[in-house]
Amino acid sequence: MSFSLTDLNSKQRSAALFKDGPALILAGAGSGKTKTISYRIAHLILNERILPNHILGISFTNKASEELKSRVSSLVGEKHSPHLTICTFHKLALQILRREDSNHGAWIEKLGFRRNFTIYDQADQIATIKKALRQIRISDRKFDPMRILSLISRAKNEFLNPQEYINLWQGEKSKFPDEYEEICALAYPVYQSTLRDSNSLDFDDLIFNSILLLKKNPYFLKEIQAQYQYVIVDEYQDTNPAQFELLRLIVNSHKNLCVVGDDDQSIYGWRGADPKHLIHFEKYFNGASLFILEQNYRSTNTILKAANSVIKMNLSRKEKNLWSKKGEGEKISLFYTEDEHHEAEIIASKIKEYKKVISLRYDQTAILYRSNSQSRALEEALRTEKIPYKLIGGTQFFDRSEVRDLIAYLKLMINPKDDPSLRRILNVPHRGIGTGTIQKLDLYGIHNKAPFWKSLQSIQQIENIGSREKNSITNFVFTLNSLLSKRSYYNKPSDFLKELIKMTGYETHLQSTFASQPKVLTKKMQNVEELINGLAHFEEKPEFQKTKKSILREFIHQMTLSDKEEEEKTENQEKVTLMTYHSAKGLEFDTVFMVGVEEEILPHRNSLADQSGDISEERRLCYVGITRAKRKLIVTVPRTRFKYGKKQKREESRFLKEIPKELMEIEDLSLPLEGFSEKQREIAGNFLKSIYDELED
Repeated sequence: MSFSLTDLNSKQRSAALFKDGPALILAGAGSGKTKTISYRIAHLILNERILPNHILGISFTNKASEELKSRVSSLVGEKHSPHLTICTFHKLALQILRREDSNHGAWIEKLGFRRNFTIYDQADQIATIKKALRQIRISDRKFDPMRILSLISRAKNEFLNPQEYINLWQGEKSKFPDEYEEICALAYPVYQSTLRDSNSLDFDDLIFNSILLLKKNPYFLKEIQAQYQYVIVDEYQDTNPAQFELLRLIVNSHKNLCVVGDDDQSIYGWRGADPKHLIHFEKYFNGASLFILEQNYRSTNTILKAANSVIKMNLSRKEKNLWSKKGEGEKISLFYTEDEHHEAEIIASKIKEYKKVISLRYDQTAILYRSNSQSRALEEALRTEKIPYKLIGGTQFFDRSEVRDLIAYLKLMINPKDDPSLRRILNVPHRGIGTGTIQKLDLYGIHNKAPFWKSLQSIQQIENIGSREKNSITNFVFTLNSLLSKRSYYNKPSDFLKELIKMTGYETHLQSTFASQPKVLTKKMQNVEELINGLAHFEEKPEFQKTKKSILREFIHQMTLSDKEEEEKTENQEKVTLMTYHSAKGLEFDTVFMVGVEEEILPHRNSLADQSGDISEERRLCYVGITRAKRKLIVTVPRTRFKYGKKQKREESRFLKEIPKELMEIEDLSLPLEGFSEKQREIAGNFLKSIYDELED
């Protein structure tokens, strides 16, 4: 059976035709890498007569491996498809551990496990970590089990056993970098011992133990090497040290390893991914052939030139220069806005404008941001303009628990009889009021025909409720009454919300609840701050400066109405996609908005605070964001940003300064023109831009 490669361009074809030895296919964004490796596998089977069961294809996610398998199957036909092995690293490792043969029995028994081993999910792992902490007399309330589990996972991904982990950190001074590393060193061996006693493995053990098995048993290794004579790995830049070691073992006898990836899209360093495996591939595998795919099938040349100009500033990378046959296309739109709320309003208005003028499709539009806390202002603006949207990789802002808690408190400031809000925050912060006490309150209400708020006020008259619970409820009612009396003293609702947070002890509640989970605490505190910022922005609207309307009431009503409208939208409706840069990798959209492209957001403040000064992964995130756009790219930069209800000046991202100005159309809409319409602001912004252009000339 003949097989044609005419659908590939010359560079893709060369990569697909390569047969023996190590090869690196350096595939830039949108360059057709999946198509190339699909044809490569098909070529090996149909033209080189390699048996399908001697070929191993590896992807990082089940979805990606299924897509690759589907593409190859459509090329090679039903005869060969059932014999294909295309899977994830973890599925491959599981297959190795589950192997049996007549001479050796179950392979995993060589490691001391029985053949009927089980695999722990995350809930099982957390329970086991807690048990290990109890054994070493460490409180799981003070130290976050999830964080300790994450450190153990990182150690396994670096192929470090418990003793090697201790040796790594201790050195001569026997000093760990922080408390969690020290606790991890104590918990890791206990955790592993518990797993072994239960004849169980966790997710990371699959790869770790498959490596151990192959290293300790040369016969097993030869079996695997003989079976998988040709290995193809997709998204190779995302491999961690353990995955790299497993690959090295499998291909060591024949070196027929073909890897595909793009070091410029390596954005998962926090997960253990190391782009050096790709950058130094030719050093690890001598004589490796290099194929560079630079023709992009997704974006216009203007977008690609911008992406190239940003990413070339990373010093440690494989050189490539993306180009396209799609023409130059539109210039990138760069909008300077007053603040993040004005930014969101501009984005919503532009989406509506493009919908009318260029028939923009909502489902081909994405709004990308660095962190989930940025979504609040965007969601509010989209709801106001009745633009349907979906949030990927996070909970909608007004559905987050800490936001709903504080909204419930604010609702009670408008209507103290709001039953659902009372019930929600009765024990938030924790006041020792259990479900039994609430049931007794409900019974009292039924017998006395009293609403819940009245039952709370009558708490001292209710029998069978302990004095501690009665005092807690009395204090709760007193706090609410105090807040109600104080509300009129505050001209700005945002300042009142700060007082509410202080009086209720809500911030202290978050800090004590999530003290052992610093990342979770940070996100929750950011969301609280965003709610304050949202209210501060709302109270600045001109219509509230000239009327006696209750700003707080209007704010709550608008949020409630927006929620109701969202619920009534149909699931099959086209929606704008909101997501982080991390979530956007591998996707493409006709129109992309990159928001908040400013210092301390992109690049993120954490990377700027890093002592190493390495912001290369942040630059790669920017590159990924730019290359998601097929036709239209819009970048927005707020001149100021609300921080805990107060405006602070912001500076545009250094990455923006790396893009040639001739690739962009710049509009400064950040003029503080109170009372002017959006159209008037735009005219003024264009006028200033013309002045700037003349000065530059």
